[in-house]
Amino acid sequence: AQNNPNNSYCRAVYEVGECFLERLMQPSYWPDAIYYRLERGKEFRRKVQHLHDFTMGVIRDRKDEMMNKQGRRQSTISLSTGSGEPISLSMPASGERRLAFMDLLLKHHINGGELSEEDIREEVDTFMFEGHDTTAMAMSWIIYLLGHNMEVQDRLALEVDSLFDDLHSEMRNESNSSSTTEITLDAIKQLKYLDCVVKEGLRLCPSVPLIGRSATEDMTISGHVVPAGTVIYCFIYQLHRDPEIFPDPEVFNPDRFLPENSGGRHPFAFVPFSAGPRNCIGQKFALAELKIVLARLIRHYRFVSLDQP
Repeated sequence: AQNNPNNSYCRAVYEVGECFLERLMQPSYWPDAIYYRLERGKEFRRKVQHLHDFTMGVIRDRKDEMMNKQGRRQSTISLSTGSGEPISLSMPASGERRLAFMDLLLKHHINGGELSEEDIREEVDTFMFEGHDTTAMAMSWIIYLLGHNMEVQDRLALEVDSLFDDLHSEMRNESNSSSTTEITLDAIKQLKYLDCVVKEGLRLCPSVPLIGRSATEDMTISGHVVPAGTVIYCFIYQLHRDPEIFPDPEVFNPDRFLPENSGGRHPFAFVPFSAGPRNCIGQKFALAELKIVLARLIRHYRFVSLDQP
């Protein structure tokens, strides 16, 4: 995607997203019996199938590669093929780097068939889709908000510059000849105000403003009986604007998330990644990605809204 954003896979990802939003906004498209008889629905299916075929191809190529590397590492495990013939799949020895996500899934697939190729394909597609537009959208909105609130941006820049200057001094003291200051996750954790900025951006502009959950049992909400199986929607966008929890909810104020201001707040008052057992599996990665990129951008650039007088 970085080398060729116009390749067929990238185009299919964007077109599937457009079809999804179009269907979401037009109730007449909601019934499957109608939508998939229309040309737009047929196109949607073709694009989705293209994405699935691409992902499955990557999975099978990697699976073949892993199977061909058997016996090259220190420790092995006993496996069985579909024909029942025992084989040996090499596993990372102690001290080696951890398996990548897809490799970990493939290990469980090969070692006993706990996951099918289709199961892995669904998980990989989830990471590809949910980790793409959501993070980019969050980044865009946070930069937009910083461009409208220069005092916040200046305060953030001061914190970021201070950290980078300290890191650069440490590198000089260690006689490191590299001209690039590497920023680590441990360093990012020191940027407390950046954490507040990211959270406030996600409060005002959550990448996923609406989530749905299916009730597993009968319940009563505000005097209304909700039977099991009912799909309940949570409007996160509005939840984050509760004035009792967030005074002046439309104001971009990262100080809301300072420890002294957020202590005692209900844990479900701020849920940009959902909550509970079905929350976003990539939450930590997304936050780290946002902070690292924003720190780099603020280190070198200033963002000004064209709407500013």
